[in-house]
Amino acid sequence: MPLDCSPLYEGRPDSDPFAAISSMPEYESARSRLFAGGTFFRSKLTSADTQSPDCNNISLEVTRPNPSLEGIDLVVYFNEVEVERYSVTQDLNCTAPGEPPPPPGIGNDVAIPALRTATTDSLYISMPVRGTDLQDGGTTPPPPIIPTDDACLSEFEITAMTGGSGSLAADVPNIDTGPDRTMTYISTHEDDNGNPVEPPQDEKLQQFDFDNDAFISYVPNADCRI
Repeated sequence: MPLDCSPLYEGRPDSDPFAAISSMPEYESARSRLFAGGTFFRSKLTSADTQSPDCNNISLEVTRPNPSLEGIDLVVYFNEVEVERYSVTQDLNCTAPGEPPPPPGIGNDVAIPALRTATTDSLYISMPVRGTDLQDGGTTPPPPIIPTDDACLSEFEITAMTGGSGSLAADVPNIDTGPDRTMTYISTHEDDNGNPVEPPQDEKLQQFDFDNDAFISYVPNADCRI
């Protein structure tokens, strides 16, 4: 019996049957990052867009809901909508490096380590141990300078994470790889420490899902059915 290997999504690209098929665009995928508040954040979207331009749609904010209380919040936004909030405590008298020392018995608080633990299950961000990410480890002058968190978490306004890259939905109208699929090729992605490496074979080819407006993996013949 003949096999149907057309995409499982209904939408199809606007392909010109009389034009030569364009070459498949090649991308390097990466996470987005943010250095703010005295610490370091990295994107962790759990969809197929773990490393993609969509990661740049994550924004963060650190605020004190009540300036007279010790509670301090990390707020996570995606596409300008609040999606997660993490609340920790920090002494009102917590002092950052270079500031006068705190009164005896108060000391500095543990807001940043507490957030690193709290965000372990986040769907959007992680807070890697300082110096483990390629973009968070100094290499010059030798010996390497291992960065450290500030003693205190600082408040900051809503700030977008940056650096996310990969197959770009905005490029779809300019890609013509045939009437069935709009295809791209991922040459590198990041490993756990942010190093660019060759992705697994089943992650190299991407196809644009026109029903969900997102790139997804393409494995040849995986869609074939009777």
